[in-house]
Amino acid sequence: MPTSAFAAGAEVPTPTEIQERLADVTCTAIDAAGLAVEAGTVLAQNVVMLGAASHALPLSVEALREAITRCVPPKTVETNIRAFELGRACLEP
Repeated sequence: MPTSAFAAGAEVPTPTEIQERLADVTCTAIDAAGLAVEAGTVLAQNVVMLGAASHALPLSVEALREAITRCVPPKTVETNIRAFELGRACLEP
């Protein structure tokens, strides 16, 4: 939930409500938290999601890896690259 929605006291839909609302949409659920923990830290969930989405992005895998390397603290590069690769692997075409 976005922080602004949380701060405003917005209701959080249940997983079942979310699935019902998305019934006519093709989507895939992944365990970003679980994959991030497998990579080394739950904090890498966003990089797992980037990896999963990378198949549909108009950017090369190499460019995305380079962006991760440049944007995360040096001591977390290996963990974040692993998170990216795990995200990619879960939605391999």
